[in-house]
Amino acid sequence: MDSPRTSTPERLAPVPRRGRLRRLGACYRRHAWSATAALVLLVLIAGFVALQAVMQGRIGEGVSVAGIALQGQSTAAARTTLERDLAPRTSVIRLQTGKKEPLTLTLAQLGISLDAEATTERTASRPFW
Repeated sequence: MDSPRTSTPERLAPVPRRGRLRRLGACYRRHAWSATAALVLLVLIAGFVALQAVMQGRIGEGVSVAGIALQGQSTAAARTTLERDLAPRTSVIRLQTGKKEPLTLTLAQLGISLDAEATTERTASRPFW
């Protein structure tokens, strides 16, 4: 006759799982919260690095010089924009002296010059964060 089935320690022992993927899964289950946080942090850092790589050599969002928006432009395009739009606006300065006619001076008379190249380099060096 058959012997009655009883559970023995050999029957209850789990089958050993082998393989790198199974070990990784077991490790993930043990450290689920910290592994998820590390993965989210890794994705955020990768996105930030990708943004920096894409925007390399471009001027960031919200950057303007004397009311002229330069955002998203390359440094060469921004330099051209400043020379085209800002130089004529600031070439002549009018000062109210209290007399009937204002005092009109040029930037050269005041010893001031527009350095569009240095201005665009300074705006492009601003980090994107």
